[in-house]
Amino acid sequence: MIFNVRTETRDGWTVVRVLGEIDLASAPQLRAALRAAVDGVSALAVDLHECDFIDSVGVGLLLGASRRCLQQGTEFAVLLGDGAPRRLFELCRLDEILTVLDAAEPLAGAE
Repeated sequence: MIFNVRTETRDGWTVVRVLGEIDLASAPQLRAALRAAVDGVSALAVDLHECDFIDSVGVGLLLGASRRCLQQGTEFAVLLGDGAPRRLFELCRLDEILTVLDAAEPLAGAE
């Protein structure tokens, strides 16, 4: 299984980019990246456009990060491509409780 996570800055947002599958095995690495990224930022996005798969553990991590951002007054968004994560978000109606943007959209307009 391929999994990589890295943090970068784009359009004034801190962006956690995920490559590969988010599941029980990769969850600790993503959890650590999200916790490190959320501290002291005004806007956090999780870019899943290169994510092939996300399970309930991954969804829980995103919901937890969203909650922490809300508590701190930090903007939070999830960037999705056209793959399986988008279908899961639509099926579970996560796009109704989280800010979901197309991965190609500029983040500056999300505020």
